[in-house]
Parts: sequence; C-alpha cells; structure tokens
Amino acid sequence: MDDFGFLRGNEITVKINGNEVGGVISAVCKTENNLIRIKEFLTDKPVFSVEAPKYTIELKTRRSPDEILGGQAVSSVELAGGGKTVEYTSCSVAKTNAAVLPENIVEYSVVISADIRSVEND
Repeated sequence: MDDFGFLRGNEITVKINGNEVGGVISAVCKTENNLIRIKEFLTDKPVFSVEAPKYTIELKTRRSPDEILGGQAVSSVELAGGGKTVEYTSCSVAKTNAAVLPENIVEYSVVISADIRSVEND
C-alpha cells in the first residue's frame, strides 16, 4: 500500500480452490442483498425477515477458464492484499465468456456465485 492508503491491483493475490491464479486483469466483487420473509398463514404481513446475501465475483483474465479452474469445480475464491483477506465459499461458476479485442487479444470472463463471504484482517 502506498502512503495515501490506496490499494493497487498488483498487490492483490487471487486464489481459486487454494491455488494462486495468474493473469487476472480485473476482479469485480458484488453483493446482492435478498430479504427472505416468513409470513403467517392467510396473511400478507411478515412474521420474520432475514437477509440472505448472494455474492458474485467476476474475474477477467487472459487465460482460458479451463486453465484457471483446472477442470475442477470451484469451491472457494480468495482475494488477499492490503492487510485483508476476503474468502468466498460455497461457490459455483455462473457464466463464462470470451471476447476477441483489437489486435487479436482474447479476454476471458468468469462469473462465480458464492453463498458465504468471510473477511479476515491480517
């Protein structure tokens, strides 16, 4: 981290299933908060509400998803850097995409859905 507290991309380590992944251009993590409402029978008023967040991680890379994932199912994604480690578990691959950019550069995108997120300060 520099003097102003900014975190740079080259200071972040991305791991999938515990294995470090190289060639990642960008990682975008999103949280979607869902509210589960339990209602009483024959009424619209909720008796109990609980938040059930869903997490998505989009990785853009120059390497194909087959190379990154190694033919395995995704069980965890970990982003570490700047004194913090964020781990996503109960994961699954939601979508993959490949785009050919100018000058014949291929950019791959992998969207991973996760149910659990944990944050640990180093």
